[in-house]
Amino acid sequence: MSEDERKKIQINDKALHMLFCFFGPDIYSKVSSIESAKENFKIEPDETVSKMFDRFSTIVNELKGFRETIPEDKLVRMLLYSLPESCDGKRTAIIEDKNLKTIKLDELVGSFLTHEIMKQ
Repeated sequence: MSEDERKKIQINDKALHMLFCFFGPDIYSKVSSIESAKENFKIEPDETVSKMFDRFSTIVNELKGFRETIPEDKLVRMLLYSLPESCDGKRTAIIEDKNLKTIKLDELVGSFLTHEIMKQ
C-alpha cells in the first residue's frame, strides 16, 4: 500500500469515527455498513438547508480537530452533491454558472437558503 493510499484510509477512518461520535449509538448500525464517510452525509427528510449546513459544519470542524483540513472547493462539491433531488435544478444552475473552485461555502449555502425560502 502506498503512503498516499494509507493516508486516505486514515482520513476516511477519522471521518467515520467523527460520524459515529456525532450520530451516537442509535445510528451506528446504519453507519457501520458504509465503506466511505462520503456516502453518509445526506440531507435528512424535512431538514432545512440551515440545519443540514450546521451538521456539515460540525463534522468539518471536528475533522479540523484531527488536523485534517479539507479544501473549500472540495467542501463545496461535497455539500452540493449531498442535497436532495428536489434541488437538482438549483444545483445544475450553480454548477453551470459558478466556478466550483472559487465559489465560497457561505455563498453556496446562502444561495440554497434563498432557494428554500423562495420555494416556501
